[in-house]
Amino acid sequence: MLQWLEGVPVGFLYLIQFAALFVEGTGLPGILVEPFFLATSLLISQYKASFVVAWLLAALGNFLGNLVGYAIGRRWLDPFLQRIGPRLGLTPERLETVQDWFRRYGPWAVFIGRWFGPIRTPALLLAGAARIPLGAFAIASALAALTWTGVYQAAFWLLGQATVDLLRRQTGGLFLVLLLLVALAGLLWWRSHRLRPAPSPGLPQEGERGILQVAEDLFRREDGPRTRRRRLRWFSILLLALALSSIPSLAYMAWQFQLNSRVPVPSAPFPEVDASWRLLVLAPHPDDEVLGAGGLMQKVLGAGGSVHVVVVTAGDSFARAAFYLAGKVPGRQGYLALGARRIQESLEAVQYLGLTPQQITFLGFPDKGLEPIWLHYWDPAKAYRNPFTGYDRVPYDIPAKGTPYNGPALAKALEAVLLEYRPTAIVAPYPLDEHPDHRATYDFLLWTLADLGWDHIPIYTYVVHHGEWPSRWQADPDNPLGPPRELARIGPWVSLPLTLSEGERKLHAIRLYTSQMRVMGSWLQAFARANEIFSPMMPVDASGPAETRSFTLLGQWAWPKNRLAKALLPVLPPSLKTRVDWSAMLEEVSTGAEDQGWLIRLRTRGRPDPNREYRLRWWVFPKDLPPQGYQVIIHRNQVSVREVTPSTRPWPKDLPVQARWTPSGLALFIPEKALQSPRLLIAVDIGRPGGIEDRSAWVLILDRR
Repeated sequence: MLQWLEGVPVGFLYLIQFAALFVEGTGLPGILVEPFFLATSLLISQYKASFVVAWLLAALGNFLGNLVGYAIGRRWLDPFLQRIGPRLGLTPERLETVQDWFRRYGPWAVFIGRWFGPIRTPALLLAGAARIPLGAFAIASALAALTWTGVYQAAFWLLGQATVDLLRRQTGGLFLVLLLLVALAGLLWWRSHRLRPAPSPGLPQEGERGILQVAEDLFRREDGPRTRRRRLRWFSILLLALALSSIPSLAYMAWQFQLNSRVPVPSAPFPEVDASWRLLVLAPHPDDEVLGAGGLMQKVLGAGGSVHVVVVTAGDSFARAAFYLAGKVPGRQGYLALGARRIQESLEAVQYLGLTPQQITFLGFPDKGLEPIWLHYWDPAKAYRNPFTGYDRVPYDIPAKGTPYNGPALAKALEAVLLEYRPTAIVAPYPLDEHPDHRATYDFLLWTLADLGWDHIPIYTYVVHHGEWPSRWQADPDNPLGPPRELARIGPWVSLPLTLSEGERKLHAIRLYTSQMRVMGSWLQAFARANEIFSPMMPVDASGPAETRSFTLLGQWAWPKNRLAKALLPVLPPSLKTRVDWSAMLEEVSTGAEDQGWLIRLRTRGRPDPNREYRLRWWVFPKDLPPQGYQVIIHRNQVSVREVTPSTRPWPKDLPVQARWTPSGLALFIPEKALQSPRLLIAVDIGRPGGIEDRSAWVLILDRR
């Protein structure tokens, strides 16, 4: 999905589309509404917006605009044309002919006219000027608004992402087409100037010809010099308008490509691979294992090491893929068929790279459901229900069949794989990936490692979803890949060079995901490069050496001079929403331990907004008790602590969390006695109640004091 849409509230986008369709419906002025359909359709394809809501609001806005346009035409158009019509060649006789035609066919003209941009505004205004009965006009306009906005919304939902994909793949070619259109328009205009017929007696001169006469010249069978000249001019204008309308999208794609192509390839090399490696590859969906680590798996197998792949979800909630697979709008069985198909594709792809069926584990959890499970479903008695398949447990014919969709079950499944395989290195999704399933997969991995007490295993993370990256959307095995521009500064990053044969095998394995190749093949193949990049992640040791300076949080609070090391939590790069509203933009999150507790500081770009919720989430892993999750919410100067898991260890009421606003954020203090854990899993997010607008990554902090 386009990066500038990330973080835009869905309600705001609904409102913008409603307003755009309203203004377009009035006919004053005529505006291009297709970009608004595309924007909402892209969010619909990501399940962040509702098709029905977007469609009905667009239809309502357009219908209300039609009523305003009708009133404008009825009140002002007729007197306006009576006054200046003769100057444009619109004689009273011609005006009367047009109005008689609209009185006879007005409702049909309104209905048909709403489907065609060039006659949309004239038909609307002339219907009012012709005094078509308001009831007939309203019925025709309502039916037209419902049908054409529904068709447009559906078309952009099904084809909108393909349009964006085309722009990404063929930006250079489309620029060439644009230049050819401009050149052709100029040639036609120049050609029209060479046709200079002598004025014909009795005919009005250029400036006196009206709109109806221009249309008559364009479509009548006469082929005199004057007619040919007008045709050439009009066609050149249409070609130029077509070329200019594509400039913004092409310029945006070219700009994104240039920005991403300037990011250098990481200079730090990936660690040397040898026969002692036991690599565990964690993939949120079937295909991520090859996109992120298809080359690394070949390296490890070639060196004599072993590889095991865990695919967490079945990828069964991808509407466009299910639509193309079923050949119709998918129901629950269509999504289940997609999940089974994707599991089989993943099995075939890893076997092609050299793994056996015993070296891949499918957990079968719901696509697009991992983050809700991570945040809200830690009660073993409750389970998340997949809205696409209708199941609340694994329905596929795999060993995990029947596993409930909740946090404890997923953590237990990951623990079982880790204990049986005992990897020496883990490859997992990047913690700030734009896809929530990718972030949640990394979070569940950290939770499992903390629960097992495994602090020594290196984790190498890979990015799949981030804005327009990777540019361009095509296979390019001869050129290396750098990290996304916004993430390059977060680092560190390492690069693993691939041989030509390794790159070709990875590309062939990607093409085995046929259900995905059909809907986003060019983007998938963009991961076939001359290298693979990873960002190493390790737990933060909070018992390191003390810093020499004190760090003042606010008046009476300070980082003590003898405090332990401060840890920084990675935060998401700015989105369009956070760039506009700085109070929702996290600039830095830092935390540090001292003798009495933990200090956490949130720094925002602008002054914090008390009407938002500032949330601190953490998990503790006591030695003799089950893990316990908590959430601190600061909202309107009120501090509340909520338990994520059933109350095996309720929050001590006599140890309140202290919070203080600062000019640039928020500071919190958590008493050490309330934690009593050698490991702390922590993250921060900001948002309106019930939503998240900006967030940090989850970080595992070790306290060995």
